[in-house]
Amino acid sequence: MNGVKKMYDPIIFDLDGTLLNTLGDLAAAGNYALERLGFPTHSTDEYRYFVGNGIPKLIERMCPENTDKETLEKAHDIFAEYYGRHKSDLTKPYDGMTELLKELKSKGVTAVCNTNKDHEFSDELLRKFYGNSLTEIVGAGLGYNTKPDPAAARYLADKYAVNGKNRFT
Repeated sequence: MNGVKKMYDPIIFDLDGTLLNTLGDLAAAGNYALERLGFPTHSTDEYRYFVGNGIPKLIERMCPENTDKETLEKAHDIFAEYYGRHKSDLTKPYDGMTELLKELKSKGVTAVCNTNKDHEFSDELLRKFYGNSLTEIVGAGLGYNTKPDPAAARYLADKYAVNGKNRFT
């Protein structure tokens, strides 16, 4: 860990698939919504191919092809309501992440999170599993476009830059 702060500060993490294994809860919420709408469900493994671009895109990918906009919105509402109550039933940190974040903090390295997951869900999950190990969390709905747009990452890099410099500029 020696020298980490000089080269990489802040360190910007993603949430789903990086800090937390959320796939099981996302799949459960997705299948709950699909069942309620009378659609076929998917295996948890299939959800690996649906995630990665935020919940609206997950909904679009899990629903049958050519699902109309109104039904997609209904699926999103059902999903969000269920996920809001069950987002940490199966979710857990990846091995070693808790220790890594603690070590970074002990070395004075700023760790932050930029995710496409809704900010409310992101903040609650990360605070539950990592306490105050992350200095700031920027999730969807805070006024930034979702990734791959770099605006939120640039905001975090600039805000926590060491001596006014970050590795993005």
